[in-house]
Amino acid sequence: MPVGKEISTIIFKENKMSKAKLAVCWHCQAPLPNEIGRSTLCNGCHQDVRICRNCRFFDAHSYNECQESQAERVLDKEKATFCDYFSTTSKKSSHSQSKQPNKHKSTSKSDALKAAEALFK
Repeated sequence: MPVGKEISTIIFKENKMSKAKLAVCWHCQAPLPNEIGRSTLCNGCHQDVRICRNCRFFDAHSYNECQESQAERVLDKEKATFCDYFSTTSKKSSHSQSKQPNKHKSTSKSDALKAAEALFK
């Protein structure tokens, strides 16, 4: 990744009318359409919508930059994908952790052991 390139994840804005969270384009922040096909383009910047960077599972700090462990690797995160796990629906605190990882957070041995055990359940 080039130095100085901004790491972005999908952003959710609150809809004041319904108090629901709307997914917005990672590139231009325009609201994403409800129905997203592989060739759907953003109304704001005319870029592909069905891309890793618009997916709720995108996380620049995860393995293959994806929190979904069963998803196939996608090299270009800014091009349309056939990924079966693509979703823009919000998930409670799924993006709050990936936006600004706390590098100074210390974990105890028991926390690390619990996390490792949770991987194999």
